[in-house]
Amino acid sequence: MNFRLLIAGAEGLVPVSLQGTQWIFGRAPESDVRLDDPLVSRKHAILQFREGALHIRDIAAKNPTRINGHVIAGEAEVSFGDTLTIGSTLIEVHQPTDLRMRLRNKESDDGTVETFYVSHFADERVDESLRLLDDVATSLRPVHRSEDAAQLMIGLVHKVVPVRRAIVARIGPGETLRVIAAANEDTDTDPIDVTRRMLSLLREQRSLVCVRDASAIVEIAAPLFTEGQLTGLIYLKPDRKARWNERELTLVQCLSRILSARLETIDHLESLEETHRATRVDTRVTANFVGNAASIQTLQRRASMHCFRSHGAVICGEAGSGKRAFARFMHAKANEERDPAGTFVAIDGAVVTALELRELLRDASSLGAAPGPLAEAIGGTLCLHHVTQFPHEFQELIANTLATDTDLRISLVVTHTGSVTEVFESLHPRLAELLSRDDYDMPPLRQRVDDIHLLANYFLDEAARDFRIPVATMSPRANDRLGTYNWPGNVEELRRTIQTAAILAGGRVISPKHLPKSVTAAAAEGRSPEIPSLEDVERDHIRHVLEIVGGNKVLASKALGIANSTLYQKMKKFGIQG
Repeated sequence: MNFRLLIAGAEGLVPVSLQGTQWIFGRAPESDVRLDDPLVSRKHAILQFREGALHIRDIAAKNPTRINGHVIAGEAEVSFGDTLTIGSTLIEVHQPTDLRMRLRNKESDDGTVETFYVSHFADERVDESLRLLDDVATSLRPVHRSEDAAQLMIGLVHKVVPVRRAIVARIGPGETLRVIAAANEDTDTDPIDVTRRMLSLLREQRSLVCVRDASAIVEIAAPLFTEGQLTGLIYLKPDRKARWNERELTLVQCLSRILSARLETIDHLESLEETHRATRVDTRVTANFVGNAASIQTLQRRASMHCFRSHGAVICGEAGSGKRAFARFMHAKANEERDPAGTFVAIDGAVVTALELRELLRDASSLGAAPGPLAEAIGGTLCLHHVTQFPHEFQELIANTLATDTDLRISLVVTHTGSVTEVFESLHPRLAELLSRDDYDMPPLRQRVDDIHLLANYFLDEAARDFRIPVATMSPRANDRLGTYNWPGNVEELRRTIQTAAILAGGRVISPKHLPKSVTAAAAEGRSPEIPSLEDVERDHIRHVLEIVGGNKVLASKALGIANSTLYQKMKKFGIQG
């Protein structure tokens, strides 16, 4: 079912397109239609499409829903053209358009086709409003990061109003302010002091706040609202000689609304990306775990013989040592005895957000009764990476659910960067009890040196498959470099190194020049150097790749196997210029 709502708000009617068969209205962030209205309950009403019609009923509404001004009793049918009142918010229900377009093969016989092309607004006769609209369109160029969207808006502000300093800042925990874009034409570079009173006014008034000195405006702040909350501000210092009028103040207010809408969209996309990273169904599960070292063979035999003999298992070890891959190996082994085979669901406590945690808690409390990310693991394996970073409330709920409801047939495996002793000291006692019979300690790569070349060949095949390039080969000198390095990032660092080298070599022969300097430096010194930190390794690797590709960030992102936005974040984090 596809249709559209028009929701009345302070800034006019907002269109909301809906697809599916069921939608919850409320103030809660997880609502399908979120209404920023104090008279709306967190879960106010539910709208359903069934038997060819729309039906609405209240869930936990303190103020009853109305249709065309009439209070609904129980469940009521909704027709296209009706107006719903939920809290104090008016919502019009509109049917989808039945207009269609089609492509015609030839031009009509009774007309001509003309092309009108505007190179730019060079003609001084062009209306000022058109120039402004052109500037706004320029500021709305497609970008994927809030910092870039804010910087484009700063450029627009400088064009349309007389300012000498412009800043866009986001509000963080404890009302900390993080500048994401700025332009300063002033010699004064001292930090800007924003008072809590100003933030309170922005939050309460939802409009511009001006600070006056005598008759002149000396400071202007415009609010940035996303998801109904004050999450940032545009701060301006007017030009000393300028006399601001109502038109210019209104312009700034409009620009803050435009940037608010854009930031909300970008925040939502970033949240979806984080959700995809934190909660995902892994389809790349095989019973293949590469390694001939005695320690690895022992772990494989244990997993094959005793895999999930209780409710779960603990995998510990250094960062990058292969804990995730071994969890997939254990799942694949368990699947050999499952009919049908189960699904591997991985959730990472290091990246899951507070909102996602609330969703997971809700899923855990009704596991098996409702769809959700955890429900995918029924009959399969639930893997909790960085398990100690999940709150104890979630750990206890998972432990109690798996211990009491055996019909779910979920095998639990958790990973922890550290020792077995550390993880059990940090776990909720109920979960620790559930996992106490099966633990696996992954050895670091420096203790399984004979596996380095075996793993390198495996990763060469993987790179060829993932990036659709010929299978590269290692030159003897490059192979020697691999064997003399300490690999502080373990198997994961080796995988990234081989993947990048294969791309840089174009799927041909990998020589030492395709390897990071940290790897080749070990051989040059004739010994393994002092073990660097993971951050040092990552920073040097990014610099090396950027140097090889001549600073081309698109090629560098591809070679590193990360998104462009992630590369920019890491360059900023490590202070890499370019």
